[in-house]
Amino acid sequence: MTRSAGWHHTKESKEKIRKSALGNKRTLGYKHTKITKLRLSKSKLGKNNPHWHGGRGRGYAGRIIKRLGLFILCSICGSNRFLCVHHIDGNQNNNLLNNLKVVCKSCHSKIHETYKNCKR
Repeated sequence: MTRSAGWHHTKESKEKIRKSALGNKRTLGYKHTKITKLRLSKSKLGKNNPHWHGGRGRGYAGRIIKRLGLFILCSICGSNRFLCVHHIDGNQNNNLLNNLKVVCKSCHSKIHETYKNCKR
């Protein structure tokens, strides 16, 4: 059997690399202890997590509309691709059905671009 074309470390160079990494704690093979893993995971729970959004998932409104079967077409252009939910009053926590509108990503970006131009 032949080796595939390319560059490979020799046995001697692999041994040198292994020996040099033995005393270095910042190598790829470093493992956290169980206590350290527990501390790291607890430090990023709830409000300390950068992805925290007040205890409610961001896709909540979309799940409501999909459950009701209202997700078939964009309410502006009629497309059925890349659908998302637009909050009419701009409040993402207001997930009442009369505040939600199913739109495609293209129409959604146009809606927000229009709002942005009106605020200037």
